[in-house]
Amino acid sequence: MQVFPSIANIKGNEITFENGKSKQYDAIIFATGYRSTVLDWLKVTEY
Repeated sequence: MQVFPSIANIKGNEITFENGKSKQYDAIIFATGYRSTVLDWLKVTEY
């Protein structure tokens, strides 16, 4: 497993990171650790 910088944008299967680099992925594993931050980044309308 590789750790990447914060995500700036997701469009389709392409992810652009805060450092400006982009890459295409088949899946994203969002590992938050002990305290969930899902409500910080997921808008209520996206449930």
